[in-house]
Amino acid sequence: MMEILVVYETMYGNTRRVAEAIASGFDGEPGAIAQDIDANVGIREWLAQLRPAIPGQKAAAFDTRNHGPAFLTGRASKHITSGLRKAGFELIAEPESFEVSQEPSISEDEFHRAARWGKALAALIDTRK
Repeated sequence: MMEILVVYETMYGNTRRVAEAIASGFDGEPGAIAQDIDANVGIREWLAQLRPAIPGQKAAAFDTRNHGPAFLTGRASKHITSGLRKAGFELIAEPESFEVSQEPSISEDEFHRAARWGKALAALIDTRK
């Protein structure tokens, strides 16, 4: 059985919904879960403490951000990708951003897009066994 872990950090719950949608894309994998990182440690700190991956472990990064150009809203997934690469993970996809609104909500379109991205990642992992 393949184990999938979707790690996220959230303040308002939007990123949790995206992480759960991504995990749902691995519908054939009972080991797919979304896991919030320790509330006392941010994603940057978590990545800095990440031990080297077992050779061949795969990863992909995502973020959530407000509507607008990435240079204005930021794009955490690029930093996350860099941290995963430094820890020895094989990156299987380009980082992905999902748009959320300023209040705690995400559109159904973005929710479904996150699930499709999870399904695409599952297919990539399956073809790289």
